[in-house]
Formats: sequence, structure tokens, C-alpha cells
Amino acid sequence: MRKIVLPGAALAAACLAVPLSAPATPYWTTEDYLRHASPAAEGQPVSRPDPQARSLEAYSLIYEYLQICDFLAGMQESDPSSPDFGGMHEGESPNLWAIVETDNTQEAIRVWSTYAALSGDLETYRGNIAAAWVYTLNYPAYSEEGSDSDYYRVHNCGWALVAECRYREVYGDAAFLAYADSCAAYLRTHRLPYTGVSEYYTRLHPLVEGWAAGTLYDYGVEQSDSASVAHALDVGGDVRDWIQANPNRLNNTEVWAMSGGTALWGVCRSVFTADPVAGQAWLPVHLPYMDTWAGPGTWNCSWSVWYAHAWHAAAAVTQDSTCTGYALALVDTLLDFDSDNDGGIPATSTDPATMDQSWVSCYLDFMGLEALLNQAPALDVAALGFFLPDPDIPLAQNQPCEVKTLAASAGLQPFGEVTVTVGGAWSASAATFLDFADVDTVSLGLWSPSQTGMVQLTMSLTPGGAVAANDTASLWVEVLGWGQIAGSVCDQVSGAPLAADLYFYHDRFPGSQPLHTAATNPSTGQYQVAALEGAYRVVVDPQIPYTDREMDGVVVALGGAATVNFSLSPAPVILVDDDGGDDLEGYYTAPLAAAGYDAYSWNRYQCGPPAAADLALFSAVVWFTGNETSGTLDSAEQAAVEACLNAGGSLLLSGQNIAEDLAGDPFLAQVLGCSFTQPHSGQFMVQGVPGDPVTGNLSLLLAGAGGAGNQTSTDVIAPLAPAVAAMTYPALQAPAALRRETPGKLLYLAFGLEAATGLIGTSTREEFLDAALQWFGVPSAVGPGAGPQSAAALPLAYSLSLHPNPFNAGVQVTFSLPSAAQPDLAVYDLGGRRVAFLPLGPLPAGRHCVSFHPGARLSSGLYFFRLRGPGVSAVTSAALVK
Repeated sequence: MRKIVLPGAALAAACLAVPLSAPATPYWTTEDYLRHASPAAEGQPVSRPDPQARSLEAYSLIYEYLQICDFLAGMQESDPSSPDFGGMHEGESPNLWAIVETDNTQEAIRVWSTYAALSGDLETYRGNIAAAWVYTLNYPAYSEEGSDSDYYRVHNCGWALVAECRYREVYGDAAFLAYADSCAAYLRTHRLPYTGVSEYYTRLHPLVEGWAAGTLYDYGVEQSDSASVAHALDVGGDVRDWIQANPNRLNNTEVWAMSGGTALWGVCRSVFTADPVAGQAWLPVHLPYMDTWAGPGTWNCSWSVWYAHAWHAAAAVTQDSTCTGYALALVDTLLDFDSDNDGGIPATSTDPATMDQSWVSCYLDFMGLEALLNQAPALDVAALGFFLPDPDIPLAQNQPCEVKTLAASAGLQPFGEVTVTVGGAWSASAATFLDFADVDTVSLGLWSPSQTGMVQLTMSLTPGGAVAANDTASLWVEVLGWGQIAGSVCDQVSGAPLAADLYFYHDRFPGSQPLHTAATNPSTGQYQVAALEGAYRVVVDPQIPYTDREMDGVVVALGGAATVNFSLSPAPVILVDDDGGDDLEGYYTAPLAAAGYDAYSWNRYQCGPPAAADLALFSAVVWFTGNETSGTLDSAEQAAVEACLNAGGSLLLSGQNIAEDLAGDPFLAQVLGCSFTQPHSGQFMVQGVPGDPVTGNLSLLLAGAGGAGNQTSTDVIAPLAPAVAAMTYPALQAPAALRRETPGKLLYLAFGLEAATGLIGTSTREEFLDAALQWFGVPSAVGPGAGPQSAAALPLAYSLSLHPNPFNAGVQVTFSLPSAAQPDLAVYDLGGRRVAFLPLGPLPAGRHCVSFHPGARLSSGLYFFRLRGPGVSAVTSAALVK
């Protein structure tokens, strides 16, 4: 369904966010009520905005009605062999689809029959109606479920009267009149008590009786049945007195699928239809108490559509167009809950689009739209507005954009040909043909706006229809002009130019794609790009061995230029992701960041195997193969690893199955320095060898929460001199890892480090990686060997602390800078995914504090906070507890 700003749209704000409703069967017991009841409001008449004057025909209501009819057809059981053939399924989700009920089915008969009456088309849903009658007669309304109250059978019998009357009127078929008579007789003989019952029924019974009074009165009048009319007036009078005793019942009695609007509708359709003068005196006193939008709660869309039904009934008695305005605002807001544009709406406003339900969609057609369509002219056309451009997304000056409008047949007959003319900042026209209930998207061509700022487009329809007010519509859209972003990317120490790609993300444009891109001139490191005015996040993707950086809050003024320079330091570590396309990289990137190591990520299956020259750019290589069982290291990868070690490089290689896969390959012995002993060790505890300079104080648990949980085939190996065992499987007293110092430095793990959990006092992946990289001689930005960035070498230490820890609503981030800098703060989860980014600079030297609030999007767990910038790097962690 279309999204249009409408009178009374502010009412939608009253629909508060609540958890998804728990589906229930249509019949509610007292226990169901107690589970789902929301606190009742008390007090004064309801405060509400005045609906703005707006022609009803400005909306394509017949299109909306037809769309619901089609949705209902898809919800009907179509299998002739099913005992539920012809019945209406409750809703779209599997548990709702399993529910088929008579009331839903009778509601659909009414809706489809009304479509036939409005359109003159008796055939489209004739088969659906016939099948629905089969189900209804198999499961008549007065035989429906309910043990401690007759309310559900009374409710269903009311729907039987509504359905049969309209069907007989439209199709001239009295075959089901006897069934309707039996339902009327049931209503006359089954009153519902207001007292002496549970609190649930004390609230619900008067609502159901209101529905019974209104439907029975209409049926009695239509059938000249004085007994039904008299009974309906007695019941309606009791419901009127119930409201009069406490008018707040019109806004605080929202029970099961009904609300205070149900009671008032019944009074209007019975007592005040019989005596409108009495209604014109009584309603102005009590209508100020009736709600215009239901509060949060299970099935609150149903409550709201009942309020719309009541406002329609009050308008019929009082002839007050304000009442119709409230009904229209409710209807349009409810239509907007069709977020997947399939015609159906959910029973509860916070339910997802996959939980639309048939019965509440029927309610919307019968109780909301039908009264509005009864006022629709035969021939009318409506300008519904612009489909494109999107008013929420700016346009670019002098860049073409498509212009599309929405035109609708808003009357009860086919309209024919109409011309759409666009004016204002641009002019164009196009013709279309509007059949019954059509809503057409009309393309007007491409517009290249030359003026900046807010500009207006208008649309008009020729010829217009019966209502002139809906023949035009307008759109305001912002057009952004141009400026530029320029700068350079260079090495922080030498100033040498760097080749890099840059991506520019504008804060007004949604999605993950950059609005602009640029590349540096490799010989100068400089770049320049034309950019729309506004605020940007700039991301630089430099050449190997430099890692990505970004800068937020870059502002481009109209006709102005912004300068963004990046001074980068090469990463000391390269992380080779050779896991066959699995998503295990985060088990390495997060602990590397936490340990203070800047790592360049190389994805083997996106970039191919790294060459020896690539590996030579780094102080250390961390390489993992994940779950691969064959081709763990192919010939190109073997050549790169061998060249790296022969050149004196440092390599940490981790992976189950490597030794087994390479058991017959000379590479295993000659380069990795071991032989293969046993596959599938079945071990999950790995212990460092006492006295080993790297692993002597380390142990790893390869199972449990916090790790990859992927170790199914860890290898047992035998080191070959000069390699020595670095870790063992204690239960087997067999080597699990080796260490070798020449040629090059090698740590080879015959298991996957990604599985290490740090549980029960074992070492974390961060501790292991830090120990390995220190042995390789790679300084950590936060460790004792940090060199130029070490706290010991600075007059004012880099520091980063978090309080409180653990935290809930927010955490205070405190850090110190030894000199002026332009750092940023990034937050990572345990999987290594960046979940937040806070630009902080430029900042002077000294102590600084910022606050971080996780909001609802982050779940409980451990998060790493990394402070980074030119010459600045610090990492710490904190636990979020919700």
C-alpha cells in the first residue's frame, strides 16, 4: 500500500513500540486475557489533535479495498479434500495458518460481497464466496468454541448476519437466509452478563453485546423482524447505560479483539439509529472520551479499527464531519501497516510483515474503508504524489534523475485516459489509462535540476474527476550543489607518496555504497574529487603494507574545498586468511587489535595467494587455513612461505589438517620441519612445553564458548631438527606445535588457533598472539617493547581506560595523548567486526574523556575499544551486560 502523509498522521506516534505479540487462538480464555491485558487508562476525556480538512476522495480507497480482497483470497483454504475447505486461515505465519475459524470466513464473505456491490463485478470472488459458505455451514457460528462464556458464539453469529445480508442483497440468493435466521435466534436467546463473572468477562461482555445489538438491529430492520429489533434495542440500551456509568470505558476497555469503540458502534447502530435525536444529544457528551488510537498491546490494530468503526457510526448519527476525519486518520494509519504491500495488515502494530492476519484485514475493509467508499463518486481521479524522486534523498545539481508520479482511479467506475502534467522547477507531461481501482506509476522522463536548495515539483491531472481537490499534488526536494575534496596519502615517516583508493560516504545518502570514489596519483600521492556539499566519512584503502583508515565529519561547502590528508604507517603484521571462504578472520583480527598490533588482512580467495615479495613487506606473517582438508597450502603458497622463511622472515602458521594433507609432500619436512604422525587426535587441550621462550607459560583450550568450535581433525606431528616441540597434547604426550629459529622464525600449530577460548584459566588468543609476535621481535603499540610508541619512551603515556567495567547503558572512555593528534575510537566485537566508530580529533596533548552508548543494537558480550591515529594506538576491553 502507498505511503502518504495524511491528516491526523501524528496519531501514529501514539503506537508505542512493544515486543512482538504472542499469537493466540481467536477464542481467548480468562488466562489469555490475564497474559495479554495492558494497564487501563483512567481520567479525563481523551486529548486528541483536530483532523485537518481533507477530501475523502484524495485517497485511492477502492484500490486499497481491492488489495485486501486479493489478500483474503490467498488466505482461503483451496484444497477440496481438506475438512477446512473454504475456510479462512488466521494469518501468514505457520502457527497462524494452522488456525481456521468461522468468524474469519464470514467476514471474508461480507468483504467480497461488498466489493461486488461497489464494482458491479459479481464474478471475481464468486467462487471464493461459494467455498466460504461451504465451510460456514459445516461449522456454523453458534457451534463455535467456548466453555465458560458464550461471547465467541455471540460474536460469530453477529458476523453471520453481516455476511448473509450483504451477500443476499448483492447476489439475489436467499439460500443462506435460514442460517442467518438461526444465528439471529441465538442472539435473541443468549445474553452475556456484565456482573457476577470474572474481571475479564466484566470488561469483554459489554463490548460483544454492543456488536450483537448493532448487527441484530440491522438484520431485524432488513427482515421486518420486530422481535429482533426489540431485543437489539434492549441490549443496546444496556450497553449505552454501561458506557454512561463510566465514559472512560470508551478509551480504557481494550479486550480480546474489541475495544470501547465496539460498544459505542453497537449503541449508535441500534438505539441511536432508532432515535437519532437522542443520539445527537447523548453523543457530544460522551464522544470526547472515545479514543482515536489504541495503546500498545496484543491485537491493538484491531482495537483501533473498532474505534474507526465507532467514529463512522457517530458521524452517521451526528452528521459531524470531524468524526469522519478521525475515522479517516485511523484508516490511513492502519493501511500504512501493510509494510510489504500485499494487502494484509498485522493484528498488532509491532508484528513483522510476515504476520499479517486475515480477520483484522477484513475488519479494515468492513469497518474502516466501506463507509468511506459509500461516499465515493462514480468517476474520480486522484494525484497520489511523486514516486520518484524520493523527498528524503537529495538530488545532485545538473545530474539526471527520473521523475515518476502516482495517479489513481478514485471513483467506482473506470476513469479512462488522463494526462499527468508536471510543473514547477521542471515541466513534462505523459498520458495513462486508468481502469477501475487502478493506481498507475507514470514516468515523466529525466530531470537535471540546475537550481540548488529546496525546489518544488507539482503534478496535475487532466481531465480531473468529481473532486477537484485531489487533482493536484506537490513535492519539495533538496538539490545539493558541488564542491570538492582533495588531499594526499603518504608515509608518516618518510613522506613518500602512496597509491590508495578513497571512498566518500555522504551522511544524507543511505546504503553501504560510497557516493564518490577517487584514487591517488601514485607518483605524488595526491587526489581530488568533485563532491556534493554536505558531511562525509572518508575511507582510505592504501597499498600494501598499509591498512585502511577513515576520517569522519568532513564537511564540503557549496563551491568550497575540503582537504583530507592521510599520513600512514606500514602495518608490521600480515594476516593471511586462507580458510577457504569461511568467516574465521575475526578470531584473529580482534585479538591482534586487542594486543596492539596493526595487521594487514590478505584474503586468499579474493586476492589469490600472496607472493614472497608481499610477505617480505612485513615483520611477521600470521597464516591460518581454518577448516580446509585438502589443498591447505598449494604450490604457490608453499613457494611464498619457503621464500619468506629463507629470507629470515617470521611465520605463525595455524591449521588442522595441514600435516595430514601434506604428509607425502617434501614441503612438510623440508620447510615446516616435521613429519605427520597421526590424524584426528581427538584432543582439545594443548599445553606449552616448559621453558619454551614462546609457549612455556601458555595453554590452550580448543572447545567451548568464545572460540570457533571447529576443531574436528587436529594433527599429531613429530618435529625434525632443528625444529623442537613447542606445544603438546597432554593426554597423548604428543607434539601439537613446533618452533624453529632458522631459517627464519617459524611457529607451526597443527591445530586451529581460532578455536582457543581462554576458558578455565587457559590462555586467550590475544595472549598467544602477543607472545608469538614478541618472539618474532614485532613491537606492540601497548606492550613493553613498543619502541617509539611505547609509554616508557614518552613524557606523557598513551593510555586508555573504561569505566564502569562491566557497563550497561554507557561507558566513559578516558585516554591520554602525549602530543596533539587526530585519533579515532573504534569498537570491535569478539568476531572482529567493527560495531561503532567515533572520530575524536583533532585534539591537543593531555587527558580526554568521551562517552559511548551501545543502544539496543549491541548484545551482551566482550568488546574491544581501540584508540588509533597517526602515532597513536591503544586497545582495551570491557564487558557489556544487559
